[in-house]
Amino acid sequence: MIASCYHSRWRIEEAFKWIQHRLGFEHLSGMSWLAAQQDFGAKILCDKLNALAVYAASELLDPHIRAHYLINRGDTFCRLKRTLGR
Repeated sequence: MIASCYHSRWRIEEAFKWIQHRLGFEHLSGMSWLAAQQDFGAKILCDKLNALAVYAASELLDPHIRAHYLINRGDTFCRLKRTLGR
């Protein structure tokens, strides 16, 4: 029973890890609830745009190269943030 509860909790823990580390919610642009909602929406949008860009770029790679190398999502996210306006 404990193992079953732990297994069901694992997906929740992974979701929190994704929110904290990949989207960087430790730093918000404001202190209000509206600012938090806007930050959340903007960061989710940027993450999904990044996923689409990585997917499109990986599809353009030669299949032999794609088998050995992966596109760095962290680097592409930093580049995407620099090109999008605040």
